[in-house]
Amino acid sequence: MMDFCSVADAAAHFGASARTVERLMRDGRLRSRRVGGGRLVAWTDIWALEGVQPGHAACAEHMRPLLSLEEARDVLGAPTLEATLDLLAQRRVPLIEIGRLRRVSRPALRAAQERGA
Repeated sequence: MMDFCSVADAAAHFGASARTVERLMRDGRLRSRRVGGGRLVAWTDIWALEGVQPGHAACAEHMRPLLSLEEARDVLGAPTLEATLDLLAQRRVPLIEIGRLRRVSRPALRAAQERGA
């Protein structure tokens, strides 16, 4: 498993811009390390921002990009974004706020669906 990713990779994971990730780093919400001329972000720091601590076996799944609300709507089969937010709240799936974006963890959504919440 790779322990670190680039700012661009972190941005792709969050579904955000590199500038948003840099802002998170500057604001102290996301730690990074300077390596050569760039910065690297530890996956453990990304997951801390998301509020998860995956076990070793689940790391690869947690490295996949987060879902946008529109993608979560499609997975849930909800008719509107408002209905999606209601379903996520009912199923206790946490929203991850990255700047002004709201995202959903694939594993958290899958776990909620499996437990029939």
